Amino acid sequence: MSEPIIGNEPNNRKKQKRIPIEGILNKLSKMKFKTALILLGVLTAIIIFWQIYFSLISFSIYNIGLRAFIIILLLLWSIPFVGFFIRNRKNGYTKKEAFNKVHWGWKIPAGIAAVLIVICICLAIFTTPMFMAKSYNTMINVQTKSGTVEEPFKEFTEEVDDFYDGEMKVAIIDKYFAAKLGEKVLGASSGGYASQFEINDYTLIYYKDSLYWVGALEPKGFFQWTSSSKTGTPGYVMVDATQTDSNARAELVTTHNLKFTPGAYLWHDAERQMYFSNMGALRENELGFELDDDGIPYYTQVIYKKKFGITSGDEATGLLIMNATTGECKSYPIDKVPEWVDNVQSHDMILKQLDYWGEYSHGYFNTWFAKEEVNNTTDGYNYVYNNGRFYITTGITAKSEDSAIIGMVLSDLRSKETTMYNMVGATEQAARKSAQGIQEVAAAGYYASFPTLINFHGVPTFYMALKDDAGNIKMYAYVNVQDFTTKLAAASTPEEAKNKYYQMIKGDVIDKPVVPSGEEKEGTFIRELQLDGTTSIMIQVEDKIYYVSAKITGSDKWLMADMNKGDIVKVKINNGKVTEVVSVTPKS
Repeated sequence: MSEPIIGNEPNNRKKQKRIPIEGILNKLSKMKFKTALILLGVLTAIIIFWQIYFSLISFSIYNIGLRAFIIILLLLWSIPFVGFFIRNRKNGYTKKEAFNKVHWGWKIPAGIAAVLIVICICLAIFTTPMFMAKSYNTMINVQTKSGTVEEPFKEFTEEVDDFYDGEMKVAIIDKYFAAKLGEKVLGASSGGYASQFEINDYTLIYYKDSLYWVGALEPKGFFQWTSSSKTGTPGYVMVDATQTDSNARAELVTTHNLKFTPGAYLWHDAERQMYFSNMGALRENELGFELDDDGIPYYTQVIYKKKFGITSGDEATGLLIMNATTGECKSYPIDKVPEWVDNVQSHDMILKQLDYWGEYSHGYFNTWFAKEEVNNTTDGYNYVYNNGRFYITTGITAKSEDSAIIGMVLSDLRSKETTMYNMVGATEQAARKSAQGIQEVAAAGYYASFPTLINFHGVPTFYMALKDDAGNIKMYAYVNVQDFTTKLAAASTPEEAKNKYYQMIKGDVIDKPVVPSGEEKEGTFIRELQLDGTTSIMIQVEDKIYYVSAKITGSDKWLMADMNKGDIVKVKINNGKVTEVVSVTPKS
C-alpha cells in the first residue's frame, strides 16, 4: 500500500520505523480541523478540572504557576501545528510553504505561547535583586536601637520577673514537647480517639491570659474520615506553653466538632474549602490554626502578592479565615484582621525580607565584591508575647561570621513593624552550646531547646529549656546575650535558675534615677518575689522597675497587707534607689 498523499504530492520514500510521537503527529495530521478541536477541548477540560479540584490552582495574576499552566495548555494546542508543519516539510514543501499550509487556527496558540515564554523569562530576569536590590532592601522597614543595658528594650517594659503574672509571656514548652503532651492526652481520652485521629501540627497562640500550643484533631486516613465525616473530628488539644514540665497542662477540648480539617478528604478538606471561597487569591501553602475569644476553632491562610513585576517579592496583603466547624470563609486585608488572630503575617516572608534588608543595603554587587555590611538572619526563630502582640525574634549576623550576632530583631506578627537592637553577642546556636556546657548540664547530657530573647532587668538574655534524649524538660537556663561564656546559669526550676542568673548580672543592672533624690513618688505594685533569699516586692514607678527589699524599712508589715497587682505604693527614691516605702493604698 502506498503512503497517503498529502498536498497532492506523493511521498516515495521508503517506510521507516516510526517513533510513538511521530505516529501521533501523523494521526493528527489526518484529522479534520473540527475533530482535532473537539479532542483537544475534551483533554483541556479534564486537565483544567484536575488543576482546579485537586491541585487548587490560584487564578491570581501574581501566580507564576498559573502562567506556566497557561503556557502548557497553549503548547498542547500547538501540537497540531507542529504535526502539520512536519508532515508538510517531509512532503517536500519549503518552510514558508509548510507554514502557510497549516490551518491558521493552530498558529494562534503557538504564537501566543512563544510571546508569553519570552515575557515570563524577561520578568524573571529583570525582577531579580541584581536589577532591583534597593527595592528588595526596603521591603521591610527596620528601626534600629541600642540593645545595651544603658538602653534596654524600651518596648519591653514588662521584664522577665513578671512573665508569670504580667503582660510579657514566654513559651517555656516548645512545639516538640507540646506534641508529646498532646499524644498523651489523646491516648488517655475515654473516646478512644488515638486510633482514629491525630494532630499533625501545632500553632502558638495567646488565649485567656496565657500562651497555648493548639492542634486540631484530624482523621488518620480515608476510612477514618468516612466514619466521622457527618459530625467531624471531636475537637482540638490545648497545651499551656508557659508552665514548667512538672506543671504542664494539656487538655482535649471537645465542645466544638471540626468538620473541616487539612487531613479530611473531598469537600471536607480545609484547604479545598478555603480555596473555593476565593479562587482568585494567591495563598501561602501552610494553614494556621487559631481560636477566637470563645474557643471556636478557625483555620487561617496568608494571602499575598508579587510586589515586583507580578513575578517576584512576596508581600502579605491579607488573611483568609475559615470557621473549622461550619466552613464559612472570610477574607480580610492585613489591617482589618480580627484582634483575636495572633499570627497574621507570614513568618517565612518576614525572615526572607529581613535577609533582603541585611544583604542589599549597599546594592547587589556589594554582596559579591566589597561585602560591606552584608548581613542575614541566624538559623531559627522564636516568639515573644508582650503588651497584646506577638513578636517573632531572630538574630542578625554578618554573612561571613555565623558565631556572633550584631543585633537582635523583633518583628510584630500583625503590623510587621520591626526593631533591631544593635548589640554584639551570641547567636542562638552559640547560646545553646554555652548552656549545654554548664557543668551539671553537660554531666547529664541534656541539650538546649531553641532560646527565646527576653528582657531581664534591661539586660538582653536568652532563655531556654534543657531536655533529655527523650525530649523531656529537665532544667532551665539563662544566658547573657553579650557575655554568653561567663554569665549564664541553669537549674531544675525557672525560679531557681533566675535567681542564680541574677547574682551573675546584678552588677550590670544600672538603676538610673527617674526622680530627684529623696523625692516621694507613687508607683504600682506588680508582684512579690524572692531575691537573695529575702522577700521583696516589684513595683513600677513611671517607666522604671524597682525591686524593694523588706529590710529597707526594718519591718515587713507593708508586705503583709494582702497586696494585689495594681495597688498604689508611695516610695522615697534617693540616688536612683528606693530607700523607703511610705504607704500602700489598694487600687480603686
